[in-house]
Amino acid sequence: MQVEVKNPPRRFAVGKDDWVVISDCARFTLAENEMATIVHADGLMRWPVLRRSWGFCLPLALDRPAESGALAVLSGKDEKRCHLLFFDPRREQSFERYENVEDHRRFADLTA
Repeated sequence: MQVEVKNPPRRFAVGKDDWVVISDCARFTLAENEMATIVHADGLMRWPVLRRSWGFCLPLALDRPAESGALAVLSGKDEKRCHLLFFDPRREQSFERYENVEDHRRFADLTA
């Protein structure tokens, strides 16, 4: 695996009316069958990303403590422009604000 840290991070505004600023902090280059794990700052959610010969595998079975109860949904403006999103149910109000501001709707609940 190669890691290219961006220092300083590249920052850019996104979302309806540019209300969110994203910091692009690093680039990971994975060889076939290598995996990197993205970890939430509170440690309750982890998401492995696995490089395969045909592309990437992003498992829906999150590597996380059962008590975190992370929820997975498909949400977006329409069926062709939706995102796979995971959120902590304790932060559902914040997540719903994001969906409302961005005019997103939920197309599928993948947690059930």
